[in-house]
Amino acid sequence: MWYSHEHLKLLPLIAMILWGLSTGCGDGKPVKKDVGLRAGGSSQPQNPTVSKSPGDPVPKPGKSLYFLLDGFATCPNFSDTEGEIKGTNMTRILDDLKADLKAKSKPDPIFLLSCFTQATGSVYFTTAEFPKFTQYVGVNDFTSKIGQIIAKEANASVHLVGYSYGGWLAMKLARELELAPGTSLMTLATVDPISATKCQPSDFLGSVSGQSAEGCKQSPADFGADGLATIKSKAKLWSNHYQDEKNYLHSGPVDGAENSDINLAADALLAHVTIVADPTVRKNIVDSLVR
Repeated sequence: MWYSHEHLKLLPLIAMILWGLSTGCGDGKPVKKDVGLRAGGSSQPQNPTVSKSPGDPVPKPGKSLYFLLDGFATCPNFSDTEGEIKGTNMTRILDDLKADLKAKSKPDPIFLLSCFTQATGSVYFTTAEFPKFTQYVGVNDFTSKIGQIIAKEANASVHLVGYSYGGWLAMKLARELELAPGTSLMTLATVDPISATKCQPSDFLGSVSGQSAEGCKQSPADFGADGLATIKSKAKLWSNHYQDEKNYLHSGPVDGAENSDINLAADALLAHVTIVADPTVRKNIVDSLVR
């Protein structure tokens, strides 16, 4: 087969996806361990919030919780549970967030980092409390797991950041999470979100060879108008950074979000990979998290 110049430029992205299909984030399933999200101390839930009369004081604001969700084939190849997620798109955003909070004399962030496995139906994640203990959970069970973590912090401010499949997962969480009174979804930031159900790795590889793969060239179409309206009603701020260059993998504007079309034409074929590293995108995300 003869390959065009465009196909040759795509080799790094194709290699990443093939690597993910063959290795992903490892095949081992870490032993279950009930851990919280705190940077230290007990992970036991606080006392439940009791109803207050109109004359009672306003409840004290709770902690800020940051959930940073990366995409397909973005995490290390874990061979056991003693792995650490590092050197990824989301860890770099986390580093920016830590630096910004430190400059403002604020405490270190309480966070969760996640990345997709090669199966696209499950994710690995670590927490600030146990950064070197990787947990493994199915995508359909992830909302329940995150809900349990959030419930341990009364009156929490929740921040969701997601890139690619992680952007789709952040939208899924925003729609499905049932937050207790006093807890709010302060930030939803999506970066070139791609549906993990409508754009499988095999779909992308097929599109490179000429097959149709519309799910790989649009924002996630899983949620419908009602689902998007639900997400918008829950998120106090929803920003969506996307690129729609003429390539094989890109997202698009999302109804209900504050959309920003990022111009990456200079590297159009690899724009989906480079958008999350764009300095403007990273700054906008961090600014939204510490506003």
